[in-house]
Amino acid sequence: AEAVGSTYRGGAAGSFGDKNLLGFMAEFGTFVPFALLLAGKRGWRTTVTPIAGMLVAILTASRAAVGFGAGGLVLVLILSSLRKWTPRKGRILAAGIAIVVVLAPLAWYSFRDRFAEQPQAGADERVLLNNAAAMILHDHPFGIGANNYIVVANSQGYAARAGVPWSNPFAIVHSAYWLTAAETGYLGIITFALLWLQVTWVSLRCAWKYKKDHRGDIMLGLSATLIVIALHNAYEWVFFVYSAQYLFAITAGMVATLAEQLGYWGAQRSATDAVQAAIRAAPAPGYRLNRPVGSTRASAAHNATQSARHRDTNINHKQ
Repeated sequence: AEAVGSTYRGGAAGSFGDKNLLGFMAEFGTFVPFALLLAGKRGWRTTVTPIAGMLVAILTASRAAVGFGAGGLVLVLILSSLRKWTPRKGRILAAGIAIVVVLAPLAWYSFRDRFAEQPQAGADERVLLNNAAAMILHDHPFGIGANNYIVVANSQGYAARAGVPWSNPFAIVHSAYWLTAAETGYLGIITFALLWLQVTWVSLRCAWKYKKDHRGDIMLGLSATLIVIALHNAYEWVFFVYSAQYLFAITAGMVATLAEQLGYWGAQRSATDAVQAAIRAAPAPGYRLNRPVGSTRASAAHNATQSARHRDTNINHKQ
């Protein structure tokens, strides 16, 4: 109800500070349930979540949220179909087309109201902010320090030289990559890119390698999430809000954990496999580790002889 009501004010933000953050956060939770739905996982969660994700994106009236949300669902469908095509995926595709037809008027209404109040000026301002960040990077190749973009851009004249209007002095460059480059320099943006590429590559490899395991389908959804968020980062800075980074940490942790469970790392066995191997290699009950394997029969014969001698001694004492 809050989301629908907020649409009349130019886009729903829910309990978040901005509608763009809401649309961005929704992408983290939309694609894994959809991948499981395509793989045959039944239940209301896998069915409702993709639809709810698109409704959230539409009600935010965020072009990036709607575009990347829909593109992510298409990407999951394509990747899942390449792994294995099933009649179920064909039915889901037909149902998806019908849902798009139903939601299209709502999307049109949401965007019409927003852009009636906010014309094309927003897109032009993004370009100006990117130019300001590029000038900062040129003058400070090692960065200006985290959380210093607004201060440096205004106090050192970069925003003015780029033509950013003074009516919005607290505007942050609408790109996580330009913001990272301006604040942490070339080393920071390279590290950020390598981190993202590594996690995404592992998720894609596992999704393709383990086609008969549902954990592979989860990896497919996670890889689509990382790809979509990486593209969305080019148009938003909100990745650096702590709540969004919580979700990224959870996503990266799931990729690392599932890859370990699936044995993706090769020489490094999963924890489960290591425990099972240790159990198989353990000696039988009663076996003495300090005794050679070949001496077990001799030890058994020796014990039997000693037992017989003790029995004979007890009999003689009784007599």
